[in-house]
Amino acid sequence: SGDFGNIDIVMKRSLDGGNNWSSIATAASLINDIAISDDGKYIVYVLQGSTQTVYISSNYGASFSTSGSPGASSWRGVAMSSTGQYITLTSFNSYIWVSSNYGVSYTAKTAYPSSGWIPVAMQKMEDIN
Repeated sequence: SGDFGNIDIVMKRSLDGGNNWSSIATAASLINDIAISDDGKYIVYVLQGSTQTVYISSNYGASFSTSGSPGASSWRGVAMSSTGQYITLTSFNSYIWVSSNYGVSYTAKTAYPSSGWIPVAMQKMEDIN
């Protein structure tokens, strides 16, 4: 009859096509956005609120570490390429940030306005043509 009161938000993973599920340890339950590579090996997520931290897994969600934080805050969106190599982050009060090395480091795309970014998406070039 509706969602009221304390609501647990969980992230789970399956290694057998969805027949069985196990919990994934995350930093917090207030995940703002999440992106996953095509094979599920790479997962990146950002939290709600004014945190600068970006969390990434390179082992199918078995564990997460903090990604090379670009220094912006209030992350709103994250997208990942099919291989996990490219990651794009958007912030409500900063630039668009891009990583081309699996989240090791990020570069600000300062040619674009520095505020108001919320959603972000990625698509394979061969899907566009």
